[in-house]
Amino acid sequence: MPRFRPSGISSARAAGSRAATAVGVGVALAALAVLAAPAADAQPRGDRPMLLVEPGSIEILGRARASIFALDIDGAERELATLAARPDGAVAAWYHRSLSSLLVALLDDEDAAWSRFFSRSDSLRRRLDHAPRGAWRDLLEAEADYQRAVAWAKRGRYARAAMAASAAFRGYSRTVERYPHLADARKGTGLFEALVGALPDTYRRFLTLFGFPGDFSRGTAALVDAARGDGYFSDEASLYLGMLGLFEFPVPVDALAELRAVYSRTGRSPLVALPLLETLLRRRRVAEAEDVLKDVARRMEEGRTMPVAYLAWFEGECAYRRDAFDAAAAHFERYVRIHRGPALKAHAWMRLGQSHDLSGRRSEAVAAYREVVAAREFDSDAAAARFAAERLRAAPSDDERTLWYAANAFDRDDPAIAEEMLRGLVERTALDPGLRAEALYRLGRVAEERRSDDEAVAWYRRAVDAGGDAKDRWKPTSWYRIARIEEARGNRSAARAALERLLEVEGDYDYRGQLRRQAETRLAGLR
Repeated sequence: MPRFRPSGISSARAAGSRAATAVGVGVALAALAVLAAPAADAQPRGDRPMLLVEPGSIEILGRARASIFALDIDGAERELATLAARPDGAVAAWYHRSLSSLLVALLDDEDAAWSRFFSRSDSLRRRLDHAPRGAWRDLLEAEADYQRAVAWAKRGRYARAAMAASAAFRGYSRTVERYPHLADARKGTGLFEALVGALPDTYRRFLTLFGFPGDFSRGTAALVDAARGDGYFSDEASLYLGMLGLFEFPVPVDALAELRAVYSRTGRSPLVALPLLETLLRRRRVAEAEDVLKDVARRMEEGRTMPVAYLAWFEGECAYRRDAFDAAAAHFERYVRIHRGPALKAHAWMRLGQSHDLSGRRSEAVAAYREVVAAREFDSDAAAARFAAERLRAAPSDDERTLWYAANAFDRDDPAIAEEMLRGLVERTALDPGLRAEALYRLGRVAEERRSDDEAVAWYRRAVDAGGDAKDRWKPTSWYRIARIEEARGNRSAARAALERLLEVEGDYDYRGQLRRQAETRLAGLR
């Protein structure tokens, strides 16, 4: 099913997504991918992609999707109004109206935007009720339920989100069963299987009782099938694979390469830029992230692209890692001022406090730390709140400041500077045990990045034995890194043993939920 490149849109072949959910740049982001339209063929209307018949309708939809992809929401609305007036265009138009409204709500997080989404979602459902039966009606019904699941989850209405997700999965599964040729539908089943498969065993077993299978490998295989197809949702499937890889789940692709490819194919979409930026920072590619930010900023200066507050957070993070603390503080202050929702707020206030502390502005740092609140049930928010509480009790010591600088050096891919500072710390006999554990762990990361695996494992084992606060993550995280090294070397039994040791670590340490999910998913793949 070949992709269609809309006339006049030289670079728009697919689209991006951004669902700024509670996981910061969590996996719902890819659910908003806006992809280019494949050409119609001689199929029953219910089986035609997006239920479109006329070539003119397909072209209009291509332009509308290109506008959504570019965050030109007003332009998209004009095209969708034209499409909705055509005999074959109502369902496709209302699906994309619902999609664009969900995107705006996720980015702005305003009550009015959410009301608009739910109203449009209801309109889409009514039109689907009268659409011709076939593969694409079934698939779009599942997509409509999935959109509502994302919306309810973002709004914190988890019971409603679960019911909508259940309906979506049943719809995707029926579509795959009835129309096994439709690769686009495997995007939906693959996503659900991968997400459920990535949960801890207790939750996974519970969800299977309600009809949600949880096989991570099978789910990612289905996503690969959808991504390598040539339909509407192929790039969306690529985005899901990239996002799962971003969070260190064992996907069968290179997450960064996958996201770079989608970013290029979509003409450097500001939507696709968001997960790409997160991945680049996790891979310590600060210079490339800054290039992406400059490119997106240029697009927004053209005036038709809706503003995205999250870019200010990324700008702040890049500046912070370069030790440009005044610039970082300005970006983080802007982010907490302009973004209305709770996503990344705790981390932004924490980074703002650190930027002030490292610039000698202790009173401003204290004011920022006081704003750190774990408003969401996420590991990152809880860790930021704990960090801020410690900084309110006392200013950072010289050793702590050195660790912050060393972490920055490593995170901007300057490992030699990081190693020099870290070795100086661990040579100090009076170093606090918790700080020693962190320094040893970070030395392991430096060694691992230069592929000195034996040295890295030795540093990690020293970090495990260093002691420190039970809430510190350095012991379980060191076991996780050891497991990753042993798995890469083919030592499956040693990798399993390290993951089992991680799961034995007690206490409510930082990022506990995330680490345990990653460990259990990898352990299942090693059995």
